[in-house]
Amino acid sequence: MEELKKQPVTVFLILINILVFLAVELTGGSEDTMHMLQCGAGYTPAIIQGEYYRIFTSMFLHFGPQHLGNNMLVLLVLGEKMEKALGHIKYLIFYLASGV
Repeated sequence: MEELKKQPVTVFLILINILVFLAVELTGGSEDTMHMLQCGAGYTPAIIQGEYYRIFTSMFLHFGPQHLGNNMLVLLVLGEKMEKALGHIKYLIFYLASGV
Protein backbone atom coordinates (compact mmCIF):
# COMPACT_ATOMS: atom_id res chain seq x y z
CA MET A 1 0.00 0.00 0.00
CA GLU A 2 2.92 2.32 0.73
CA GLU A 3 4.11 1.92 -2.87
CA LEU A 4 0.76 3.20 -4.20
CA LYS A 5 1.17 6.43 -2.23
CA LYS A 6 4.38 7.09 -4.15
CA GLN A 7 2.57 7.01 -7.50
CA PRO A 8 -0.63 9.05 -7.05
CA VAL A 9 -0.92 10.05 -10.71
CA THR A 10 -0.76 6.43 -11.89
CA VAL A 11 -3.37 5.39 -9.32
CA PHE A 12 -5.57 8.34 -10.31
CA LEU A 13 -5.31 7.49 -14.03
CA ILE A 14 -6.18 3.85 -13.38
CA LEU A 15 -9.15 4.91 -11.26
CA ILE A 16 -10.41 7.31 -13.94
CA ASN A 17 -10.07 4.62 -16.63
CA ILE A 18 -12.00 2.12 -14.51
CA LEU A 19 -14.75 4.62 -13.67
CA VAL A 20 -15.15 5.60 -17.33
CA PHE A 21 -15.28 1.92 -18.27
CA LEU A 22 -18.00 1.24 -15.67
CA ALA A 23 -20.00 4.24 -16.87
CA VAL A 24 -19.78 3.03 -20.46
CA GLU A 25 -20.78 -0.50 -19.44
CA LEU A 26 -23.76 0.73 -17.44
CA THR A 27 -25.03 2.95 -20.23
CA GLY A 28 -24.78 0.60 -23.18
CA GLY A 29 -21.68 -1.55 -23.26
CA SER A 30 -18.03 -1.14 -24.10
CA GLU A 31 -18.16 -3.61 -26.98
CA ASP A 32 -20.99 -1.81 -28.79
CA THR A 33 -19.27 0.27 -31.47
CA MET A 34 -22.12 2.75 -31.86
CA HIS A 35 -22.30 3.32 -28.11
CA MET A 36 -18.54 3.80 -27.93
CA LEU A 37 -18.76 6.40 -30.72
CA GLN A 38 -21.48 8.18 -28.74
CA CYS A 39 -19.15 8.14 -25.72
CA GLY A 40 -16.32 9.80 -27.65
CA ALA A 41 -14.29 7.00 -29.20
CA GLY A 42 -11.74 8.04 -31.78
CA TYR A 43 -13.18 8.17 -35.29
CA THR A 44 -11.11 9.98 -37.90
CA PRO A 45 -13.98 11.31 -40.06
CA ALA A 46 -15.64 12.82 -36.97
CA ILE A 47 -12.36 14.36 -35.79
CA ILE A 48 -11.74 15.86 -39.24
CA GLN A 49 -15.25 17.36 -39.12
CA GLY A 50 -14.40 19.20 -35.91
CA GLU A 51 -15.09 16.74 -33.10
CA TYR A 52 -11.62 17.34 -31.66
CA TYR A 53 -12.66 16.27 -28.16
CA ARG A 54 -12.42 12.67 -29.41
CA ILE A 55 -8.62 12.99 -29.41
CA PHE A 56 -8.82 13.36 -25.61
CA THR A 57 -11.84 11.21 -24.71
CA SER A 58 -10.61 8.20 -26.66
CA MET A 59 -7.66 7.90 -24.26
CA PHE A 60 -10.02 6.73 -21.53
CA LEU A 61 -12.25 4.36 -23.52
CA HIS A 62 -11.58 0.63 -23.73
CA PHE A 63 -13.33 -1.92 -25.93
CA GLY A 64 -14.12 -4.73 -23.48
CA PRO A 65 -12.77 -5.86 -20.11
CA GLN A 66 -9.69 -7.54 -21.59
CA HIS A 67 -8.61 -4.30 -23.26
CA LEU A 68 -9.10 -2.40 -19.99
CA GLY A 69 -7.34 -5.05 -17.90
CA ASN A 70 -4.33 -5.29 -20.17
CA ASN A 71 -3.90 -1.53 -20.45
CA MET A 72 -4.28 -0.97 -16.69
CA LEU A 73 -1.75 -3.70 -15.92
CA VAL A 74 0.77 -2.10 -18.27
CA LEU A 75 -0.05 1.34 -16.85
CA LEU A 76 0.51 0.09 -13.31
CA VAL A 77 3.86 -1.52 -14.11
CA LEU A 78 5.28 1.13 -16.44
CA GLY A 79 3.49 4.07 -14.82
CA GLU A 80 5.23 3.42 -11.52
CA LYS A 81 8.62 3.66 -13.17
CA MET A 82 7.73 6.64 -15.35
CA GLU A 83 6.16 8.62 -12.52
CA LYS A 84 9.20 7.99 -10.35
CA ALA A 85 11.58 9.05 -13.15
CA LEU A 86 9.69 12.11 -14.39
CA GLY A 87 7.89 13.35 -11.31
CA HIS A 88 4.13 13.66 -10.94
CA ILE A 89 3.37 16.66 -13.16
CA LYS A 90 5.75 15.83 -16.01
CA TYR A 91 4.46 12.25 -15.96
CA LEU A 92 0.83 13.40 -16.24
CA ILE A 93 1.76 15.70 -19.13
CA PHE A 94 3.68 12.85 -20.78
CA TYR A 95 0.69 10.49 -20.37
CA LEU A 96 -1.77 12.97 -21.86
CA ALA A 97 0.57 13.99 -24.69
CA SER A 98 1.20 10.33 -25.53
CA GLY A 99 -2.54 9.72 -25.68
CA VAL A 100 -3.00 12.52 -28.17
